[in-house]
Amino acid sequence: MVATYTLESCTGGNDYRRFIGVFYEDRGQIGEFRYVSAQPTGVVGATVFNGQINVQMKHLGPNDARCCPSVSRNATYKLADGRLIQTR
Repeated sequence: MVATYTLESCTGGNDYRRFIGVFYEDRGQIGEFRYVSAQPTGVVGATVFNGQINVQMKHLGPNDARCCPSVSRNATYKLADGRLIQTR
């Protein structure tokens, strides 16, 4: 299962971190591969095709408040060596 989620106020104030996680079950235990964005982003949508996770998102523009990213971007991730890696 692929999910995106946000943790609010990680360092206090108006700050957050966006995670993209791939969850799996292994012998009754739930595990997660995750990628943590280096900057605040807003995920618009995600699709999975041929082992690639394509994510449509918004990043901060030069005049954006940290709460409100407005620049559209796409990123691609894959699972490799037990990690979720951004490939584009």
